[in-house]
Amino acid sequence: MLKNILTLIFGFIILLSTISNAFIPTFSLEKPTEWQYVKVPYKNNKFLLEESDNGFNWHFEALTSFHYQSPSLNGINFDLKIKYQAFAGMEFNYVDLKKKDNNLITKYKLYSLYYIPITIPSQYSAFEIKLGLKHLEQEEIIYGYAFGFNYELLPKKPVTFNLSMEHVYLDERPFYDFDWTCGFYWKKINFFLGYRYLSSKTLFLSGTHAGIKYNF
Repeated sequence: MLKNILTLIFGFIILLSTISNAFIPTFSLEKPTEWQYVKVPYKNNKFLLEESDNGFNWHFEALTSFHYQSPSLNGINFDLKIKYQAFAGMEFNYVDLKKKDNNLITKYKLYSLYYIPITIPSQYSAFEIKLGLKHLEQEEIIYGYAFGFNYELLPKKPVTFNLSMEHVYLDERPFYDFDWTCGFYWKKINFFLGYRYLSSKTLFLSGTHAGIKYNF
């Protein structure tokens, strides 16, 4: 089952990349460290990234969303990403969930800290590989090493697609975090709706989430 899911996800990424390369012209990748994020996506015929003239650019993303699976399981999510050019960066993510079972309320808190050592950029997309730590607080505190990726595509104004997946071992047990969103840009703000799947020994979430992301 897991192999089929992973195969489907990576196949989806390859398909999107093939479509974007086939129908959308891209910039030269001879100097990828000189790429930078545009200040306002889709403004002045620019999309996600552009070649940098000054060789110095910081990019910040702040995101918040509300997760909903059922009246008995929901919560909030915060994410902050800091990147230098379109190359290396850091990402912090926080998820706060509440699960109601009769009169019992169980709280889950997830903290994730990632280093992004590799970004594969183009004018319309960015594929990031990330390494880090994930920390889960419930009745006990457990943490583990994590590996994952982010993929963002801006195919046509004002649409945006995002795909993220993380694989973690928490207390020597597998933990999966899959997130897919579709949204649109209005100036620097991205409004999105998506699906998130979290699965571990003690926590299972499979539901929708909606929120906003701000680029600055």
